[in-house]
Amino acid sequence: MLPVFIAIGAFLPLLFLLVQTLMDKP
Repeated sequence: MLPVFIAIGAFLPLLFLLVQTLMDKP
């Protein structure tokens, strides 16, 4: 179960960064 939390912890910031990049560029 721990690797799942690590994967989510690593994936969420990347997803947030991707969303910010898409929002920044029209």
